[in-house]
Amino acid sequence: MSFLESRQQVAPQGIGKRLRRREDARFLTGAGKYADDMSLPGQVYAYVVRSPHAHARILGFGVGPAAGAPGVFAVLTGTDAAADGLQPIPQRPVPANPHEVPLRNRDGSGFFIAPHPVLARDAVRYVGEPVAIVIAETLAAAMDAAEQVGVVYEPVAAVARSQDALSSGAPPVWDEHGSNMCIDSEAGDNEATDAAFARAAHVVQLETTVNRVTGVPIELRAAIGVYDAPTARFTVYTSASREFAAAKVED
Repeated sequence: MSFLESRQQVAPQGIGKRLRRREDARFLTGAGKYADDMSLPGQVYAYVVRSPHAHARILGFGVGPAAGAPGVFAVLTGTDAAADGLQPIPQRPVPANPHEVPLRNRDGSGFFIAPHPVLARDAVRYVGEPVAIVIAETLAAAMDAAEQVGVVYEPVAAVARSQDALSSGAPPVWDEHGSNMCIDSEAGDNEATDAAFARAAHVVQLETTVNRVTGVPIELRAAIGVYDAPTARFTVYTSASREFAAAKVED
């Protein structure tokens, strides 16, 4: 059976068959709905205060003027998040897909999993890291109050290239890790690889780099949470492609 014949056989089941897009009409006519279009009864708005530094220690916060600004309900920092029991959001440095090549440190040590707190408390490690959040009646009020949040920083040396981060004397991103090396892993057969290079008539060396690229969605991740007191449940409206289970709030 040829490739074309196999395609023709599976096309009626969907593979290789042209599918009509169902979402185009509402977007082309301006009827698409985004998180920013939602306005629920009693809705308040959150605005995040972010670090202007790539690497700095946080020496203190001044939230009094912002907390007293018109329309502001609260100004929260990392201290508030910790007191409320909000845990960090760790990010695994290796994929967990069992079908990919497993990565293990050559010395047998475990991977360092950076904690990534919800709001930075003692230090910031990248430009834009969240350090405080302002809750207000309107987005404009939250943004205005955010400009009054005072954060005292002590800038620390930073590097932008991964290669420089591994050089001697480079400032560590995480002091508790003691190194900027994330993974030191090997895969394959070293002896067979060396033998293949030894037999090769020509050996070519090539250095490549991965450019800084990212997706550019129309809408970033956003969420709106609604609490229903009679049922003690939250309903979450979100643009993120994740699954949420209904959670009952215990008194």
